[in-house]
Amino acid sequence: MAQLPDPLDRLDAEGRRVYERITARRGPIRGPYAPLMHHPALAEPVAVLGEFRGVEVEGTLPLPYNLTFWANYSYQQTAAGGDPLGLTVNRLTELPEPKANIGLRYRADNGAEAKLYLRLVSQRSQPQVTVVRNVITGVEYSYLKEFITTNLEARYPVANWKGCTGYLFAGVDNLFGIKYMESYGYPMPTQTWFGGIQLRY
Repeated sequence: MAQLPDPLDRLDAEGRRVYERITARRGPIRGPYAPLMHHPALAEPVAVLGEFRGVEVEGTLPLPYNLTFWANYSYQQTAAGGDPLGLTVNRLTELPEPKANIGLRYRADNGAEAKLYLRLVSQRSQPQVTVVRNVITGVEYSYLKEFITTNLEARYPVANWKGCTGYLFAGVDNLFGIKYMESYGYPMPTQTWFGGIQLRY
């Protein structure tokens, strides 16, 4: 694999000073981020973005009649600095803090399966930037409300040959057609139906 040249050799005095400030905070810049250092003045505003921590918990509980209760829960915190918009933003607002899935799964003796589950995502926000003639003139936050969708999936075995099983499957996301957005300004479909053929080895 070819190695990218060290940008330090090509920088002027001011570029070197910025480069040294960034590496003093972060240490050596390697891998896919190295090309950014060819323009350290552009890279510096986002040099200290990027703290992420969280916890994920999941579990299952067997129930009678071939049913299984299952759930997973994620809580994540982020920290941000060096905001390129010049704001006092201290976290990555686009990421929801808590989110979870909870549902029931059925599995018959012949391999037929069905799953009904709820997807829960908490409120979050996205910065919206106003740009006039390539100059940022304003920033505001647009909030995305929390949502819960109901989702259903099922599959049924129709053929088996040399350890390969064929299934017909179908399902629906957002069964009750609630209105929500994953990204601000882009509403998600009220319902999404899908189906097809699946092979499992």
